[in-house]
Amino acid sequence: MTVLSIIKERRSIRRFRPDPIPAELIKELKEALDRYNVGDVVEGAISGMVGLAGGLGGFVLPIMFGALMDLTGIRSSAFMLLYGVVWVSLIWMYWTEVRRQQVMGTTATEFSLQN
Repeated sequence: MTVLSIIKERRSIRRFRPDPIPAELIKELKEALDRYNVGDVVEGAISGMVGLAGGLGGFVLPIMFGALMDLTGIRSSAFMLLYGVVWVSLIWMYWTEVRRQQVMGTTATEFSLQN
């Protein structure tokens, strides 16, 4: 059996099995999911922010790539823009996260690889 024969002879299943899923199995699955649930609100907020950033990046960056090409006439100006975006992100991360951590001195938290 080759890949091409699998693609050409592909069959779709259009009906469901007639026997229902046992209620006990559904209850076990729900209990297992509830044990590892960290909160729907947090997950929704984070995934919403990630979607927002991805959507803006996918919309704004191609327009900026074209505008930079028109302004500079340099085809690699898109990479220059991405280099700038990376540096802005690194500086932003430093000022918001890393700078708050005390890593040296008497007030630094003790670091250990063991819990």
